[in-house]
Amino acid sequence: MKALVIGAGSLGIRVIKQLRKNERIEMVVADYREDCQAVKEGVIKRVDILEHLTPLNIGECCDDVEPDIIFLCREARDWGHHDTVMATQFISGMEKQLSGYRIPVIPVSSLVRF
Repeated sequence: MKALVIGAGSLGIRVIKQLRKNERIEMVVADYREDCQAVKEGVIKRVDILEHLTPLNIGECCDDVEPDIIFLCREARDWGHHDTVMATQFISGMEKQLSGYRIPVIPVSSLVRF
């Protein structure tokens, strides 16, 4: 199984640590910051995909990576917004764009409310 983890900040670190418990899961970590929190804390050596993934380019990333599951671990402040409305729009946009790919998307956030 291949998991795409989008966001390597505090939320992404939690997901990465949980996924590592199963050695059969291959992880691909994407973040727009080369010096993201997961790298700074030594959780990962480097980001696999150094790109700002949005609803506009997530499809191309999925074509390249071919993940079986996606974890959206980006907090609203990661993309420059501090309200849950923008965070919800971002998550909804990503899920809508990915709906044609038939890939499960798990939004992980402490700010987004569903």
